[in-house]
Amino acid sequence: MDKPFKLDELKKFEEAYELRHELWNNRSEFKKDRKEWYEGFFRQQDTEETVEKIAKYNKANIKIRTTKIPKGASDKVLDALTEEVNEVKTIMPLIAALGVSAMKHRHWAKVFELLKENMPSNL
Repeated sequence: MDKPFKLDELKKFEEAYELRHELWNNRSEFKKDRKEWYEGFFRQQDTEETVEKIAKYNKANIKIRTTKIPKGASDKVLDALTEEVNEVKTIMPLIAALGVSAMKHRHWAKVFELLKENMPSNL
C-alpha cells in the first residue's frame, strides 16, 4: 500500500512552483518591456515609468535571491533575468536624462551632432 501524501511535501511543491511561475512571469514581462523600450519611438515613451519599471525588476530580483533562493545556490532563470536587468540598468541614467520633457529640438540636434549621426526628421 502507498504511503499517504504528506501535506509538507505538497507545500514544498507549491512553493517551488510559485517561485518558477514568478521568475518566468517576471522574465516574460521584462522581455516585453525591453522590446518596447529598445524598438519603440523614444519620444513617445514615459521615461519616468521606464526607470521605475527597471528599478522594480531589479528590486524583485534582489528580493527573490535573498528570500527564496538558498544562500550560495544559483538559479539559471534568475541569473539570466538579473543579467538582462543589469544590462538595461546601466543605461538608466541616460534614459532618464534624454527623457526629460525639456529636451527641445536644438538639444536633440546637438546629441546627434555629437554622435556624428543624422537626426531623424520625426524628432
